[in-house]
Amino acid sequence: ELEDAYLFLRRVEHAIQALNDQQTQLLPEEADLRQRIIDTLGFTSWNEFIDVLNEKRQKVKVQFKQLIEDTSSNAATENFGQLEQQLDEVLDDNAKNLIHEFWHGHALKKLPSNAVQRLKMFWPHLIEAILQSEQPQTALLRLMPLIESVMRRTVYLVMLIESKGALQRLVKMATVSPWICEELTQYPVLLDEFLSMDFELPKRKDLEDSLRQQLLRIEIDQVEDQMRVLRLFKKSNVLTVAASDVLAESPLMKVSDALTDIAEVSVNATLNLAYQTVAKRHGYPKDVEGKRCSLDYKAFAVIGYGKVGGIELGYGSDLDLVFIHYLDEQADTDGTKSITGFEFAMRVAQKFMSLMTTQTLDGRVYEIDTRLRPSGEAGLLVTSLKAYEHYQLKSAWLWEHQALVRARSIAGDEALCQKFEIFRREILTQSRDEAYVREEVLKMRQKMKDHLGSSSEQKKHGIFHLKQDAGGIVDIEFMAQYAVLAWSGTKPDLAHYSDNVRILEDAAKADCLSSEDATALIRAYLSERAESHRLALANQSMQVSAADWRSTRAVVCNLWQRLIDPTASVELDSE
Repeated sequence: ELEDAYLFLRRVEHAIQALNDQQTQLLPEEADLRQRIIDTLGFTSWNEFIDVLNEKRQKVKVQFKQLIEDTSSNAATENFGQLEQQLDEVLDDNAKNLIHEFWHGHALKKLPSNAVQRLKMFWPHLIEAILQSEQPQTALLRLMPLIESVMRRTVYLVMLIESKGALQRLVKMATVSPWICEELTQYPVLLDEFLSMDFELPKRKDLEDSLRQQLLRIEIDQVEDQMRVLRLFKKSNVLTVAASDVLAESPLMKVSDALTDIAEVSVNATLNLAYQTVAKRHGYPKDVEGKRCSLDYKAFAVIGYGKVGGIELGYGSDLDLVFIHYLDEQADTDGTKSITGFEFAMRVAQKFMSLMTTQTLDGRVYEIDTRLRPSGEAGLLVTSLKAYEHYQLKSAWLWEHQALVRARSIAGDEALCQKFEIFRREILTQSRDEAYVREEVLKMRQKMKDHLGSSSEQKKHGIFHLKQDAGGIVDIEFMAQYAVLAWSGTKPDLAHYSDNVRILEDAAKADCLSSEDATALIRAYLSERAESHRLALANQSMQVSAADWRSTRAVVCNLWQRLIDPTASVELDSE
């Protein structure tokens, strides 16, 4: 009965939203719109439709009431006194005071009586699940803000009572990750996603289909709705990945693949919205060959650098992006309010940035860094392919070519993306003096250590910055980038991939590194990155105990000494 009612109500919802392509669940008052509803659903009259609708609603009410009654008398409720005593034994005084304040505070007094009743029904179930966790007090303290945020949305409490497994998973996630708890507390709507999760990593096609269907319901000028959908899409799917990471122990590289897919799907959809918005107002531009552009042929592309380019996104990573185009910058668009191709490209990039980065009460979709564009912050937000190529060939510093190692096209016109990939390979496979590359890479690495690494005092106290200190993640990344810049002139296959693991694997295949050295670096890299993911979920700093990472760092530092800096000393004991 519930499934039948659910499917019927969803059909009604879709029929309502199809009337004016708006997200609403209100039945229309107008006779013509009502007629369209009953025609769509196959009814002969409005009264017949209302009778069936009320019948379905009544069945749902009965089932819901039955659920409440069934869940109010089970083992957790019957053993409430014993559970409270057990909880009391594992809590310190501060935690006990917090619970007392919760039950006697103003927030609870303002709740409707039925909400208080459901909260009291939920409480023993929560205690039971918490007592089964490895860190009961930690789980409770992290979940209390979430409970407070959903007290008025008691359907969530009922669903958690009804699903013991979901409640146990929520407690486990709270134990491992305060970040997940904070996301759920700040955006309780994500609980809908959590309660229906299968904890499998999302597939790229499913992500694309889901976001496309959600955005199709929104008019192109409904900007706030577009941003809301983009934010919720990103947050809900990142939560799914985090849950899979914590509960299903998904492999690191698959987690990064999924996080990168979420970002790329978001970027593609946002580019489509931005392009469509500007074209609606000004018409379509022409490319450099005089061909008229369209939504299917944009002559515009987004290049991902850094973590998104290297398919190595983590939780909370920002996106390093560069915009390029293949438009005739002087030719006007074909709309009544025409602008030049240059202006068109700029407005698309600006609209894209606005959709992705505008801060709202729900946050933003992604933080975006565009400083890797030609000439950095002094350069134009979007660059023609010709100007981009000229800059890379004539003006770019070696560190900019080093950044290009981790670059790849992630959105936009397929032909332009292919042109970029060919040019990237051309730049990276230039013949370079190894000594010069080594010197420049070493200088850049030292600057990063000086600005971002642990201080001398921190090192004396046994602190190791997992990413920035000697033997950390960045050392391994720099060795992979050095391999591409120094050796791909004679070993062009090294410039094929943008991710560090496959670069190191290819370096071994090309006999630039021994298979033992490549394997050791990859193992160290994955180990350190896995720990960085765990720390991000735990809201903890990248500064860890040096003693715990001594052997891993020794491997990395020894290879750094052999490849990059023969004069470097491996003094891990002093740290």
